[in-house]
Amino acid sequence: MIKEFGNILQLDGETYYSFPTPETLSNLEKEDLREYGLSFRKAEYVIDLSKCIEENKLDLNELKTKSTSEIISELLKIRGIGVWTAELAVIRGLHRVVALPADDIGLRRVVSHYYNNYEPISADELRRIAKGWGRWSGLAAFYLVVADIMSIKI
Repeated sequence: MIKEFGNILQLDGETYYSFPTPETLSNLEKEDLREYGLSFRKAEYVIDLSKCIEENKLDLNELKTKSTSEIISELLKIRGIGVWTAELAVIRGLHRVVALPADDIGLRRVVSHYYNNYEPISADELRRIAKGWGRWSGLAAFYLVVADIMSIKI
């Protein structure tokens, strides 16, 4: 999808691709995105979100000035965005390492390995554990996932 709709940069003989712009995505049809593995509904949400950005109903620069909880609240107002997506957007898109995607099943599995002897934990239990990580909770979670990936023998 990135190769198809994103911008291309050639540098020192290497090709790099950027994510498609909201303008590009807002002009696509749902079928265009379904070819890349998105469900009909997710394709609809991506296009609708892109239109919100294009029409200035969601100002990404303004989001940067808000607190993490305000950003998540703002994102949750958008159809198709749930808590997990909002928290992940804060971490990945805004580089706020305090955000924690506690509803992520993979993350809960990893944390349960290191903190609960492999016994499954809920999102609330993960948030309770992560309080001990302070303002670095999202970053700590990231490192736990990386540690888990690196421990897998291929």
